[in-house]
Amino acid sequence: ATRSETAGPLHRESYQLALPGEVGPEQPWELLISTQRAAFVRTIEIAVQSGSGAPRALIEQTSLFRLTNPPREKTRIPLPRFSGERLIVTLEGEDGF
Repeated sequence: ATRSETAGPLHRESYQLALPGEVGPEQPWELLISTQRAAFVRTIEIAVQSGSGAPRALIEQTSLFRLTNPPREKTRIPLPRFSGERLIVTLEGEDGF
């Protein structure tokens, strides 16, 4: 996708989330985003990392949003089965953090 010259600056946040040791790859996971914002639109990417190896993509550029008119939201991302030590979650959007 291309950005227009009138689009605002993109803000990018990245988080590393340690996984609990007792959870195995056979258990389904879902990432839930919780925010106080009444409305937002973000692109999310999720990768898994084991040890010092390179992260492996699980979810590539999908949308998260909360809209007020009409009221709709997508704040849950089901994850495919995976194994690793931590998730790397990257959010990107135009309207600040």
